[in-house]
Amino acid sequence: QSDRVNDFVKRIQEDSNGVSLDELNIRLKALDSAFYAFNKVQTKIEEKVFDEISQPNRSKCEELYYCIATTLKVCISGLNNSDSNQTIHVSHAILSDEKYDTVKLPNIELREFSVDATTWIAWFDEFTSLVHNNERLHIFTKLHHLVSKLSPAAWARIAGIKIIVENYEIILQRLKDRFENKKIIGKQHIKKIFEHPKIIHANAADLRELIDTMNNHLIGLKNINRPVESWDDLMVKAPIDRLPILSEL
Repeated sequence: QSDRVNDFVKRIQEDSNGVSLDELNIRLKALDSAFYAFNKVQTKIEEKVFDEISQPNRSKCEELYYCIATTLKVCISGLNNSDSNQTIHVSHAILSDEKYDTVKLPNIELREFSVDATTWIAWFDEFTSLVHNNERLHIFTKLHHLVSKLSPAAWARIAGIKIIVENYEIILQRLKDRFENKKIIGKQHIKKIFEHPKIIHANAADLRELIDTMNNHLIGLKNINRPVESWDDLMVKAPIDRLPILSEL
């Protein structure tokens, strides 16, 4: 059913003459019914077999539903603003990539966010740049990209909020309130510096990993305005304690 509605949306993009309000509403109702039926079946499948295979099926169907429903609602809104007994010519500019990516979602490579506070700033900057500030994306799509890139642990932080378009900003703010805490971020960076595994036998790979770890966390501390330049003795001791022999001197 959703495929037929999708084909209809593509046709009105090419030629929207003669599109009526009744037909649009019927198509939208059919789409909603198909999506409801899919959710019932998919939920039963996931209750029996919850694995990585079933999740892409739900995500793909949700993406298609949101995009098609958005396009139909744009058309209905335009028709409601005109005379109710007239047909509407749906502007191709509304449905094309000139404004929104609707029927076809853009391919956005966004990393998953866990509850690791040290990765929040970099992840949120990436999300803001690729998704939140992207005017080509409808809010349906932004919401999908947001919630689909949360790990189960991060998802638990918003479990009490209904995942609907109207709550997009609320969900975003809840995550910011929870993870954009400079005090917690700073403590986590310092903890990871001093908890880096000790090198038992010196080798180039382990030494490089140690250096990269120290540098990454120092940069993270600088990003939250911690005065790492004045922590010379502390920052020298941390890597030395991870080295063999030298830590015993």
